Amino acid sequence: MEKITAQCPYCGVGCGLEIFEDKKGRIKIKGDKEHPATKGDLCLKPIPLPKVMDIGRVPAPLYRENKRDKFREITWEEAIKIIAQKLKENQPDENYFYISGQLTTEDSYVINKFVKGFIGTNNIDANSRLCMASAVMGYKMAFGSDGPPGSYEDIDDADAFVFAGSNAAWTHPVLFKRVLNRRKEYPEAKIIVIDPVYTATAEKADIWIDIKPGTDTVLFNSILYLLNKKGWLDYEFIGKHTEGFSQAIKEAEKYPPEIAAKICEIKPSLIYKLAEIYAFSKKVISFWTMGFNQSSNGTMKNLALINVHLATGRINEKGCPFSLTGQPNAMGGREVGYLVNGLPGYRDVRNPEDKAFMEKFWGLPEGSIKDKPGITIVEAMDSMINGDIKLLWIVCTNPAVTMPNLNKFWRALRNTFVIVQDAYLTDSVDYANLVLPASQWGEKEG
Repeated sequence: MEKITAQCPYCGVGCGLEIFEDKKGRIKIKGDKEHPATKGDLCLKPIPLPKVMDIGRVPAPLYRENKRDKFREITWEEAIKIIAQKLKENQPDENYFYISGQLTTEDSYVINKFVKGFIGTNNIDANSRLCMASAVMGYKMAFGSDGPPGSYEDIDDADAFVFAGSNAAWTHPVLFKRVLNRRKEYPEAKIIVIDPVYTATAEKADIWIDIKPGTDTVLFNSILYLLNKKGWLDYEFIGKHTEGFSQAIKEAEKYPPEIAAKICEIKPSLIYKLAEIYAFSKKVISFWTMGFNQSSNGTMKNLALINVHLATGRINEKGCPFSLTGQPNAMGGREVGYLVNGLPGYRDVRNPEDKAFMEKFWGLPEGSIKDKPGITIVEAMDSMINGDIKLLWIVCTNPAVTMPNLNKFWRALRNTFVIVQDAYLTDSVDYANLVLPASQWGEKEG
């Protein structure tokens, strides 16, 4: 067997792997030292991959018209005919597609093209809706485009790292190890953790801020208040590269440290310390993940943090607001537009130029792509229950476990023709009419 290089299919760090055969013919995994982002570093998660590939796999296409019946094996030709018939019977918006940040970029692109370009509905969403939608909107509101403005190499010359609502020591261990290595070679570098829980990441921090859950927007607005009051802002950067500064300051003025500290249930001195870090460090990187995103005011948490970076000019060589992704390719999916409003290349169905470009690129008649976003997967529950959505096609995700308000979602699944396309017999298969076996990591080229 030749040595094969691949990406790890677990968290969003995307570590490079080498797959090889040892002298006894066993398939093994090790880090790829030539990988540009992770240079051979790995955590433990991908090591047992060859042993778990065959456990609980979908054996063949499975079908039942009635969910109370047992599945029977059918051929791929039969499966495709069933799907084609259902899609012909339904109006475009009576179909819904729910896909995943664990797909390859190519998979996400082709499904999005199939749905928005050729079926003619924008009813396609991804499980990134549950974890990354707040970051998507925060970046779009701040920069006009979705995507972290930095790279892992930025870690190597930074001197301050703020982890907000992120236990990266567990969830993104290779990235966190790189941060620890930076502090080891440059002891002046500081790690600050903002988290209600004393996590493994907090254990390694120089400062742990045990904030009251849900009050991060107040905290970062208070930091902005203090930076402005002290004159510690980068006014040249603000003047050249931002807009809406006065509105941001007007909101921040509601939260002087003494008031914010009471709301956040922390000492005012910690807010002063954070303001000094953003004002005087050489280069600050702020990392965050689900503690920010999975919140009723998650988008505003994202924007409040990014605003502090913009107000201090902490972009490029001076810093980065760096959202960490939980899945291996949620960012790739976002880049090809796999949410309800997206088109490839950060384009949007609501933008006439973007829509016209993709119609021409895909060889479609003008007006083929709808200009109104589809409904989100959470909103789709009601449409499935009342019969407006008749078909749900789930690809590479297990919403029967991961969706909010599960009792309601299970009711929606029972009322809908469900296709599950997956490598494994997941919980969602219990609600399926048609199950399609998929290739898993290591079985396809991408």
